[in-house]
Amino acid sequence: MASSRWRMLMAVGLCTAMLTGCANEHVVSPENAEQPGIQSHKGANGAPSTSTGSPSVTSTPLPAGVTNVQQLAYQLRGELMKQISNPAQGQVCLDNACTTAVTSFTGPSSENPKDTLTMAYYQMKNGWYVLVAPKAGNALATAQQIAKAHLSFPSQSGVLVVRDGEMEWHWLAQGREWTKRQPFVSR
Repeated sequence: MASSRWRMLMAVGLCTAMLTGCANEHVVSPENAEQPGIQSHKGANGAPSTSTGSPSVTSTPLPAGVTNVQQLAYQLRGELMKQISNPAQGQVCLDNACTTAVTSFTGPSSENPKDTLTMAYYQMKNGWYVLVAPKAGNALATAQQIAKAHLSFPSQSGVLVVRDGEMEWHWLAQGREWTKRQPFVSR
């Protein structure tokens, strides 16, 4: 009798997994982002499901040529730099003691040369790189806000990209690039 219950339970579990479209796409919640072998379930529309209100965490294969966080930071910086034509580079201190120096890139927008964009790039002492995507506003003020903020980092090292009201946390684990997106509210 226990054997037939066990078979029935297994059959129900298998049917449920097949109906919900269980896949190995590694869409995870922040609570289990570091756990290996994570599976996700797709909703009826085939899109990965995430819990409402919580940050979205995904993983993808490593970009070509990226084996460490520094290379990932340079690759992401290179992608963002394409938005600025012929950028001028400078360095600015974020505080009076100059404990954190920011490299800034300023120049005309690649899309609209009449617009001047500024991008900020620096490395925090905790192993994280910060990139404030090119913007017409004050990218250095945003960089300063991040340096002063008490952030909850998803990994020991990685790259934080701030753009369009969103923070993208990128880190490497298990031979993959992990990305967590959440809103950024500037003050």
